[in-house]
Amino acid sequence: MAFDTIIRGGTVVTASESYLADVAVNAGRVVAIGSSLGDATRVIDATGRLVVPGAIDVHTHFEHFVSYVGAENADDYESGTRAAAAGGITTILNFAFQHRGELLAPSLEHELSIAKDSHVDYGLHLCVTDLSVDGILDEVGALADRGFPSLKIFTSVGNYQLSDGEILRLLQYAWERGIMVNVHAEDHALISHLSQQHLARGETGVRYLPRARPPLAEALATWKVGTYARAIGAPVYFVHLSSREALDAVRALRARGAEVYVETRPVYLSLYHSKY
Repeated sequence: MAFDTIIRGGTVVTASESYLADVAVNAGRVVAIGSSLGDATRVIDATGRLVVPGAIDVHTHFEHFVSYVGAENADDYESGTRAAAAGGITTILNFAFQHRGELLAPSLEHELSIAKDSHVDYGLHLCVTDLSVDGILDEVGALADRGFPSLKIFTSVGNYQLSDGEILRLLQYAWERGIMVNVHAEDHALISHLSQQHLARGETGVRYLPRARPPLAEALATWKVGTYARAIGAPVYFVHLSSREALDAVRALRARGAEVYVETRPVYLSLYHSKY
């Protein structure tokens, strides 16, 4: 049998094992893994190399205006996904942010229009920032049916944050419809109080950031929202977990039966106070 491409002689890595094999591709899809697969128009020699599936980055911020910074992100869909592809990432998930007072549809359609510049496969998380808009929950359900079954919420950060009661309502609604909720977890009261203290003393440099937003603030919000999810029976996913204290909260929640998932970023594994 002839294939479009064969990646020959590499060590194929799957979710459960690794072994020497060839990988055959037709029309951009892997169609066979094995030995003596036949001929191909293009043969890639992978001897001595690992052959792994494309990675999925489920948390990117391309082409977003960050209101509390007053600037655009450095990367748009074109440049960001070009870098992703070079690093072996073949799918990304960006965000469609609800604007206060509006439904999600305008932001979603805008993101879909500019995501066409992407070099890799893409999807979108729906970022819910205003639960007071009429019809927002019905829209969330309809968009999940359309192929957007994940939400992001904030427990802090300016105009993005939801109240505790709104978070509970959204967790309940999402659980009933099989929608995953992603959470940016910081305790708003604590970081606001500490930030105001630093500002009053004129301590505005970056080196004061970890004191104004300490690990305890992340741990408090992680525990609270995780406990809400546990009470409802819903799964919950915490984005960019950055501290040991928050991870301890996740472990304690799991030990009590909560279904909690987390992600981190490589920078958090080496970022200490001294780095600021």
